[in-house]
Amino acid sequence: MDPIIETLTSYGVLGLWTATLLWNNHQMKKNFQERYDGINEKIIECVEDNKKILADLAASSHENKQILDTGFRMVQDKYQEDRLKSTFRRAITQEDLKKT
Repeated sequence: MDPIIETLTSYGVLGLWTATLLWNNHQMKKNFQERYDGINEKIIECVEDNKKILADLAASSHENKQILDTGFRMVQDKYQEDRLKSTFRRAITQEDLKKT
């Protein structure tokens, strides 16, 4: 038997009552630690999931940026092409006017 329990039993009912209080306290601490460890594991899982989600978002935002940049370049090219056509039309029209 544990020396502490032997000493407490020597006090009779009060010693046994103290022993049960100590045992209950020990069990509560053990249960609390198990729950605390479980919560910590869930938090770690959430953080890892958030890292994965953030990495996916970063990759998709990079892809979206490339798509937007491509679209922007296409619009710029189209605008430049339209300006060149307009300038060329004006030049042809002015040459025609000079001829007549």
